[in-house]
Amino acid sequence: MLADQSKYYGIAVAGVALRVPIFDGLSTVQRIKSAKLDYKKTEIGLKQLEEGLKLQSDQATTNYNNALDQFKLKKENLDLARKVKEKALIKY
Repeated sequence: MLADQSKYYGIAVAGVALRVPIFDGLSTVQRIKSAKLDYKKTEIGLKQLEEGLKLQSDQATTNYNNALDQFKLKKENLDLARKVKEKALIKY
């Protein structure tokens, strides 16, 4: 009988277990919706930041131009006042 058993080969069994949830309570759908909402909020925040920075830049440029114009005007007024003073000193 031992001679007959040597003709057979050993058998090995391997198995794989796979778990796929059929219903996950809609938590995945909710997480996706939440992520999309967060993404949109971030996009809106970025646009607001860009617009705010552009507005600040435009305001700074306008303020600079106004200050430069005021400086030039005051310089012209000072030169005119000096000329008037010189004429007044010559006249009297």
